[in-house]
Amino acid sequence: MENEFAITFDDKIDCTAHKLISGQRIRIHNDFIPGMETHRLLIQLNRGWIDENGGMLMLFNSTDPNDLGKIYRPIHNSVFAFEISAKSNHAVSTIKGGERFTLVYSFYRNRE
Repeated sequence: MENEFAITFDDKIDCTAHKLISGQRIRIHNDFIPGMETHRLLIQLNRGWIDENGGMLMLFNSTDPNDLGKIYRPIHNSVFAFEISAKSNHAVSTIKGGERFTLVYSFYRNRE
């Protein structure tokens, strides 16, 4: 992550496991809290996932849910990393089948 983003991170790293089931979704948000985590790494663990299951990672150009920029499938063993900011608007579309698993690593920029 440090090489990818060309910065130094603090030694603190948080890890969370997400499980979404049918009918669940994550609405548009940006994760930005000043002084908190600055970067995120998502690892998808969804063997056999098909598009009909939903659960797409959606990136937005603004806070408007109609301003969709990109969509990423939650492909098994895929990774997505991004810098958290007031403009890192993203969401997960409704799960229509199966269970969607993601490991979420949060990194903190070294402030020294």
